[in-house]
Amino acid sequence: VKLADSNWSRPLNLKAATTDARLEVLDPPPRPASGSATLPIRMFDVVLTWDSLPPKYWRTKQLSFFPRYVFINKLSETLLYKQDEAPFMYTLLPEERIPFHWIDNSKPKLVRVTAEDNWNWSGAFAIEAIASFPIKLRHMERPRETKQLRVQIRPELSTLVVVITEERSELPAYRIENRTRLPLLVGQLGQSINEMLAPGAVIPYTWDEPAAEKKRLSISFAGTSARAVPLLISIDKFKKHTPVAIKLSETSTVKLSVETYPDGPTKVVQIQEEQQTRVVSAKSEAVPTAAGSSDQAFRKTTIALFIEGIGVSVIN
Repeated sequence: VKLADSNWSRPLNLKAATTDARLEVLDPPPRPASGSATLPIRMFDVVLTWDSLPPKYWRTKQLSFFPRYVFINKLSETLLYKQDEAPFMYTLLPEERIPFHWIDNSKPKLVRVTAEDNWNWSGAFAIEAIASFPIKLRHMERPRETKQLRVQIRPELSTLVVVITEERSELPAYRIENRTRLPLLVGQLGQSINEMLAPGAVIPYTWDEPAAEKKRLSISFAGTSARAVPLLISIDKFKKHTPVAIKLSETSTVKLSVETYPDGPTKVVQIQEEQQTRVVSAKSEAVPTAAGSSDQAFRKTTIALFIEGIGVSVIN
């Protein structure tokens, strides 16, 4: 099999064929383009299927070729997409459906997307398996302004269809809650831009680089020396992390407690200060005996506790 001006694919034995065959067909060695530049070696990724026809044509096999990947834009605006680290980018109009092939076989097999009107590229993400995950775009001029999108990868015959849609704001992948009395900075480890959380603030969150091998959340107090030594945690597993003391100044230290728990499809990351349960009031009063004397009285003690909240999660 040959596509465009590529090399020929490996030979296929159609008599022995029983399953679909995936073909990765490469361009010939690079040729000079304009000036001294050379064109990259493309990789055409296609799937060959064969089916038996009705009994009348029992000697015949039907061969069908499908692109391995197809992109669909379910947004109301035009998208741009490209292979990670490759110099070429392409447009995807609303509701448009386009086959995708790797433009440079020497670059990572990852994809980035962005929207028009001054948005940076999303983090790189893989498309080789069925999945559903969010991605984040940051504004070029206002980096803390973000656009949340969702990537859905689903099978359609022998093709993996990559659908880009809006992320549902009421059901984010992560939700971060600042239950401390100080402003926080949170962000993905290794990224230069963090999100600012005021005391009591709650924000939806998405990784800047979803394809990173070890994703950890960096937590620090804004405007203090603690920014140089952030708290690093993994938030992809439900867990109550061991409280960690963070130094705010030479004379002040705060003990942070971080817990990740489910709320429907959302992973909630709650950050609070570790405190002992406080006895708000404790009073004793004499209880008269049957004889009416309080000198030898039993004492009744009343303790009042204020509990901030009780959470109940039900998982089906």
